[in-house]
Amino acid sequence: MNTNIEFAKIAPFLTHPLVLAGFALFLLFSLFKVLIKAKIIPEVSKEAGAGIVHVILSHGFIITLTIVLLGFLLQGLQNLYAHRENQGTAIQKTLNERANAAFSAVFNELGSDVQTIGTLLTAIEDDTLLQPFEKYEKRRVNETELSFRERVKNHYRDYHSYIKSLIEKFPISDSTWKAHQNDLLTLGENDISKFRSAYEHIALALDYLQRYVESVQHTVSLNYSDTESYANITSQRAEKLASVKIELCTVVSTVVLLARNDEELLPFQLGLGTAGIKDVPIIRGVEGAKLLTQKSLDYHKDKVKVLTEASSKLNAATDKYISATINDPYIKMMRRTIGLSESLTEAEIYGRKNKKLDPEEKDISKLLSLAYTSYAEADGENAIIYFERAAKLKGLPDNMQKYLSASIHRLKNPDEFGESLGFMIMDIDKKGLFSKSGFHLDDILIGIDDKPLIEPTDISMALGRSPDHPFLIRLVREGQKMELAVKPGKSAGATITQLVAFGQVRL
Repeated sequence: MNTNIEFAKIAPFLTHPLVLAGFALFLLFSLFKVLIKAKIIPEVSKEAGAGIVHVILSHGFIITLTIVLLGFLLQGLQNLYAHRENQGTAIQKTLNERANAAFSAVFNELGSDVQTIGTLLTAIEDDTLLQPFEKYEKRRVNETELSFRERVKNHYRDYHSYIKSLIEKFPISDSTWKAHQNDLLTLGENDISKFRSAYEHIALALDYLQRYVESVQHTVSLNYSDTESYANITSQRAEKLASVKIELCTVVSTVVLLARNDEELLPFQLGLGTAGIKDVPIIRGVEGAKLLTQKSLDYHKDKVKVLTEASSKLNAATDKYISATINDPYIKMMRRTIGLSESLTEAEIYGRKNKKLDPEEKDISKLLSLAYTSYAEADGENAIIYFERAAKLKGLPDNMQKYLSASIHRLKNPDEFGESLGFMIMDIDKKGLFSKSGFHLDDILIGIDDKPLIEPTDISMALGRSPDHPFLIRLVREGQKMELAVKPGKSAGATITQLVAFGQVRL
């Protein structure tokens, strides 16, 4: 038996039936020819032999050779087919191995992300930094209201920095998922769509945490009392963390439909436990998905309850928000110019209290528009938030980054600029009038002679004067105020834009 196997390996073509039959006939007819030539068998004449036998005896060699060649051909085709079949099986085996490896890697990454978010939730829920001053609510002895409010803001600024650093310390990753999506194609679209859904909900969970950070930052920017800040932040925390738990339950409800064994679910069980979601069993299959979906619905109910309670608390807190004042000299001047009082009306106060930030906008032009709109409505706090968000965008030109920083500084320090918003030089010709007069790129122009600079036309009108009547432009350069003399009669050779209200003008 072993001999046959080895022979088949050495000469596989000779084992084919047709090849063997051909060789047998070949030997038979060769023997006949030898016997006839040796005259052992008398030669058969055409008249004596049958026609068919004569043809066979005369052409038997060719017939047998043809049969042998046909056998070789058929065996070759069979071997080629077997080789391709084996090659296809090997490729499929490799694809399956890569798909299984990718499945495990992506599954592990998802489990790690769930544990990371669970850790963040625990850290945020259990922190001791977020506490009201309580006994200091009535201020310290000899402490002004302004000093007390600044102390309150510093307290919650520290909390904001703490929460922000936590999220940066525990990053969420989807790099394995992005790298192995093609390898997972072998598993079918159904599994891939489940993985995709799980990662989308991981991203939503992280987004809710980021929104919480933004809500804390917004609260810090407002002139709230300690009680108001605490009520606002704690309600936001309860609502956002409930949303995160909903997303985690949704992620794991998808994962249990993908898991191949119970061990794969252990990281997810640990992650939910860390997040405080401990009273739901993690079971593979449809039953496990139903239990997690039900748990998600429970958190939805908790979220509605939190929002309802938060609304009443915040309404009580805003009753203590005595008045919205206007501290910016430019806003005061503009209100006087159009015949409005410097203090806000009740309607304006109401609108400012109930105005909400747009947390999703990331387009630079829209952020600039939202910032100026907020500022024009005497809401400098929201304007700062929009400018700061714009400053975090990647790929902005250097002069735009400087413009955003200058606008933020202008909003935070309005008294430095008086009744002028300030105009930044965005572009300047080296041979132009402004350059020759000593102006630099990024200088901020704030006044002409003894008057505040309000409109670009103020400069245009001054440039149109007679050359015999030079004028002074007051400006701020790298935080220092100075004055430069300009001899009129020519164009400035510079492009400027008003701070806060972006719009470039060529002079």
